[in-house]
Amino acid sequence: MGFETTDVNPTDQDFNQNSRTSSRKRRLRRCRSAPRDGDCVYNNDTKIDEPPSSPSNIPVFNDLNPSLKRVIMFLGLYLTIGTLCFYLVRNQISGHKTNGVLDAVYFCIVTMTTVGYGDLVPNSYTSRLLACAFVFSGMVLVGHLLSRAADYLVEKQESLLVRAFHLRQIFGPTDILKELRTNKLRRKCYVTFFVLVFLFLVGTFFLVTVEKMPVLQAFYCVCSTVTTLGYGDKSFSSGTGRLFAVFWILTSTICLAQFFLYVVELRADTKQRALVKWVLTRRITNNDLEAADLDEDGIVGAAEFVVYKLKEMGKIDEKDVDGIMEEFEQLDDDESGTLTTSDIVLAQTTSQISSSGSPLFTRSDLVAADIDGDGVVGVAEFIVYRLKQMDKIDQKDIIGITKEFQQLDYDESRTLTNSDIDLAQIQSSASPLFTKNDLEAADLDGDGVVGAAEFLVYRLKQMEKIDQEDMIRIMEEFEKLDHDESGALTSSDIDLAQKTTLSSSSSFKD
Repeated sequence: MGFETTDVNPTDQDFNQNSRTSSRKRRLRRCRSAPRDGDCVYNNDTKIDEPPSSPSNIPVFNDLNPSLKRVIMFLGLYLTIGTLCFYLVRNQISGHKTNGVLDAVYFCIVTMTTVGYGDLVPNSYTSRLLACAFVFSGMVLVGHLLSRAADYLVEKQESLLVRAFHLRQIFGPTDILKELRTNKLRRKCYVTFFVLVFLFLVGTFFLVTVEKMPVLQAFYCVCSTVTTLGYGDKSFSSGTGRLFAVFWILTSTICLAQFFLYVVELRADTKQRALVKWVLTRRITNNDLEAADLDEDGIVGAAEFVVYKLKEMGKIDEKDVDGIMEEFEQLDDDESGTLTTSDIVLAQTTSQISSSGSPLFTRSDLVAADIDGDGVVGVAEFIVYRLKQMDKIDQKDIIGITKEFQQLDYDESRTLTNSDIDLAQIQSSASPLFTKNDLEAADLDGDGVVGAAEFLVYRLKQMEKIDQEDMIRIMEEFEKLDHDESGALTSSDIDLAQKTTLSSSSSFKD
């Protein structure tokens, strides 16, 4: 997956370098084109309801991740400090009282949940200032829980997309639809709703039997409590009632919030399924070809394919690519469009050293970045390598796309050609998942075939893991490392980069 190296006459070297620089700038500007909205195709009958991870590990209150542990810790700290403070100013709080400590805990709960019955009211400046402080502190805790819920929704949407993409590597389109029809989210809504109804009944029963309220008034009190209205005309007045309220108010309000979270998630599930269907069924156009063809050679390699897919999946953005592209151009001393050992040696003998004095790109990096194992690192391979180092993509994304590439590579040539696409379209009863337009869009090095790395970049871009600016920055970095302008990084490129770094370091010391 590399460019062919051509001989350059010494007298024409400056002219060719200027031409390559101009061509590279034009290519980078053209790569900013984006797919049209009309290029997306959907299937109306697809249903995605099961999250990719184990359901027991996703819900906000089912796994004690570090974020939730902090909430629990802050809640305990809030109740402890609040109980102590309100106990010390208990004589400055008016209303019906039972036990000093119990009343303090009870007042903390109704303050944090913003229920505020009004049965206990601060009547001094000190107690009122404390109440104001604990009201806002309680709202901070509630806001943290809401933030955690929002993160959960975003993570679930991304997980649905990744899971659906990986299912396509294992099953056919029909099997995917069957696999993704399990509606566990709807069942979670039902379970939470029944728990909420149970808490309503328990609260009503307790108010009727212990607080001696009429049934209708007890139900009215429960509704105003769970929804945090807290009108205050009737509330828990006995010691037993307030002890029950400490646990019941907190549990019921949290359960209601959890129920609303699942309802919002269920409504958002339609858009999530639409996003998954877009990734599964989208047809590639000539606009995609221009966007994915980083080196403007008319074909898209596997690494280019990865970058393209990462952009479409939203894993990286333009700023990420710009920085990597700048680094690549610095390493690509021979402006071959690839990084080789000679490029790395040249880069290391010039100024390509980090603040600690070590090379920014070494031979070990060259080996790790060589996705297709051809001994050179192309532009797209360099992009994928840097994005992985930046934690923009993970190994799971790369593995899933690589499996899809192997399924399309019928002749096992480690490249995708028109014949491979023709065979895929003949054997597929549904809409082809990879067409000739995709082949053109994924062929980064313009050699007429799509290697594994090019395919990987292309799919990752379609999945919004990366965007155009991400690719631009990595392209610039790649061009700097590719000293021999072969369109790939080889050991000679790395050697040249290292020699350049050492030479620059020696000159600096002198």
